[in-house]
Amino acid sequence: MFFRSISVILNPTCINIYIFLHRSRHSAVCCYTKAIKRSGSQAEKAVLYRNRSAFLNIDPGDVKARFRRAQAFQKLCWLDQAFLDAQRCAQLEPKNKAFHDLLRQIAAQIQQKLVQQNSTDSRVQQMFSLLVDASAKDSDRQKAAQNLVVLTGEDAGAEQILRNDGVKLIQKLLQSKQKDIVLSSLRTLVGMCTGHQSRVRLNV
Repeated sequence: MFFRSISVILNPTCINIYIFLHRSRHSAVCCYTKAIKRSGSQAEKAVLYRNRSAFLNIDPGDVKARFRRAQAFQKLCWLDQAFLDAQRCAQLEPKNKAFHDLLRQIAAQIQQKLVQQNSTDSRVQQMFSLLVDASAKDSDRQKAAQNLVVLTGEDAGAEQILRNDGVKLIQKLLQSKQKDIVLSSLRTLVGMCTGHQSRVRLNV
């Protein structure tokens, strides 16, 4: 059986009912896998990968299921969980090339993410320093405010702004007499919150 509409399978409640009726988590996982292949939307795929991973409650010795879960976690960018699963797979079957390849991929992604975070944090701190420096040129402060807008286009940038008390700074900038800085501050808030309910709650 396969659901006729991807919109149905996007709803975890529908899948829970399916599992209850058919007593088969494996079938539910298969449905998600088929839906992922059919979907042409990255947003839909992200939800499908997340929901599929929730059904991959595996037997500790089931190395194939653990491998599939590692792949699902990787697609969701849950790299720590993906690494642990891939590492366990490689331990259980040390001669399996696919397991070691996946482990190397995830390790490289984690390293890249750390480099990106460090670079992004440095840029955020630099922009903040300019914005709070009363002696800085107006043009430099305007450019710094515009750069914050650009940084919110990246998840790493938005997260670093939030972690560095960026909301408090932006609230102060909204009182600025420079219209360009006020506009950039508003755009930064919008960029931070768009598509992220958790950030909206924190900002409110």
